Amino acid sequence: MIAIEKLNELEERFEYLEIKLSQPLSPEEIKSVSVEYSELKIIVDNIRNYKKVIREIEDIKFIIDDPEMKVLVAEELNSLTDKLAKIEEGWNRRGRSGTICR
Repeated sequence: MIAIEKLNELEERFEYLEIKLSQPLSPEEIKSVSVEYSELKIIVDNIRNYKKVIREIEDIKFIIDDPEMKVLVAEELNSLTDKLAKIEEGWNRRGRSGTICR
């Protein structure tokens, strides 16, 4: 499982850079902030997708106790769990090359 604290830190850094880009900056600052912002954009989009999938899994776990919904919900839970594993697998591959984990 990915450390949520690390994901939150990356998301907070991205939001900080977003605010910084709306302020007056020197050309050098604009360049460095823009580069970091664009690198984090894809990562933060994935983080937000990851968190969305986790919320969906948590919501489904409440419904799974209903006998009538159990089969349908179990299929959806399996699908979301697979989706979550693929996101984590992609991050782990990128993490080894230094892209996701700084």
